[in-house]
Amino acid sequence: MHGLGSRLLSDPSFRPSVREAIRRVCGLHDDDATSFVPASSVRRLAGQVNLAASTLRQYWREDPPLRCRLKEFMNWAVLLWAVRARAGADWEAVADQVGLRRRTLEINVARMAGCTLAAAARDPERVVGRFNEWVDSVWEPRSANGSGPHDPVSAPAPGARAT
Repeated sequence: MHGLGSRLLSDPSFRPSVREAIRRVCGLHDDDATSFVPASSVRRLAGQVNLAASTLRQYWREDPPLRCRLKEFMNWAVLLWAVRARAGADWEAVADQVGLRRRTLEINVARMAGCTLAAAARDPERVVGRFNEWVDSVWEPRSANGSGPHDPVSAPAPGARAT
């Protein structure tokens, strides 16, 4: 998520509140990446950026950084975080830490990555691969000379922290 967030933030045209939401979803707002836990609800994220949830959703729809709902973007952040956090913990504890039920993680990993939690734990690269496919389907980088292909976001942008 750091790589995607860094690339999205390279576009200065987004509203400050949307930029801050991107920073928070991608974990770019916190110098201590080890303590970062992504918000699992738009309401919670909106509170972090001092907006009403409806206002944050509206801003996202009016000038979307990605062709997806804000919640979908956030679900990917939670899923990628959960797969990383799973090392040494059980899924119940991971879900609890992010403020979700285990069943919600199960539904999201099946819908988004096409696998079970157990498969995601055994093969986290599968989840990253599906994430990169999703990014390709929802992101068209803005540029002055038109858009073109972009590097996979699982590789950090120059100067960005790796995820």
